[in-house]
Amino acid sequence: MIPAQCRAARALLDWSQQVLADVAGVGVVTVRQFEGGVGSPRNATKEALMTRLEAAGVEFFAGNGSGPGVRLAHDPDSFDQFMAFLKLYERNRLLALGRHANPLPLFGYRFEYAADGADLTFRGARLGQVRWQEGRVTFTPPLASDSESALSDKAFDEWVARAEYRSSTGG
Repeated sequence: MIPAQCRAARALLDWSQQVLADVAGVGVVTVRQFEGGVGSPRNATKEALMTRLEAAGVEFFAGNGSGPGVRLAHDPDSFDQFMAFLKLYERNRLLALGRHANPLPLFGYRFEYAADGADLTFRGARLGQVRWQEGRVTFTPPLASDSESALSDKAFDEWVARAEYRSSTGG
């Protein structure tokens, strides 16, 4: 685990440095220094931090060419994880201008949240919706029949592109 992964994992869980320190049994100064890149704690300390973050539902990965990262463990029966994914997707994909190799046409996109999901809007016009129904993700417009309806950037990127296309063509 690198410092950026530790910070991102805490953000996913909405944990402060103090909470992580408490559950891992280390000092808050240790967490603060590690995340700030000031020194490196012992391997046993990093292992304790990582173990507690994983136990809380965070997965660590080495990266797929874009560097190391973290995500919430996939739990198909978790509405809370679905909503957390929506918020992260909105922040990382819809609002992060130019930070991805293949950014979406971003200006003006956002989610308007409902009790069971969100509507995708572009400059105030609704393009589509994503909902949590009976323990799974549903998209309107629907994804292609061979696509997986999952909490993944790939599935959501396909849905946004499909919604944008349908809106622009009137179909």
